[in-house]
Amino acid sequence: MPHTLPFWLSSFVSQLLVLLIPGAVVAYPIFRLLPVLYGWAMRRRIVRIYNELRRLESETPGAVRSGPALSAKLDQLAERAERMHVPPTSTNMLYTLRQHIEMVRARVAKANASARG
Repeated sequence: MPHTLPFWLSSFVSQLLVLLIPGAVVAYPIFRLLPVLYGWAMRRRIVRIYNELRRLESETPGAVRSGPALSAKLDQLAERAERMHVPPTSTNMLYTLRQHIEMVRARVAKANASARG
């Protein structure tokens, strides 16, 4: 004797399939896009810090006048870079940012030392 579903259950399953199949078709590309968007947002945060670093680096010739303030801003950028959590695909970019912050810090210290001595 073959097993059959009651009418109400088969009707419910067919309606559920009518909803789930298009939902899956729409949800699949969205779930594929989420990691890409997350990576883009993380890279965007790093680029924002780079833009601030570039602005601070352009102030380096005047580091004698604003040495402590410039050093404090560099410390803030370094702290933000240290606290930042990024996906493994953006780790190299973050390490490079940290190195560049240290390079600008060394350049500011050198400009301050040459202005004093």
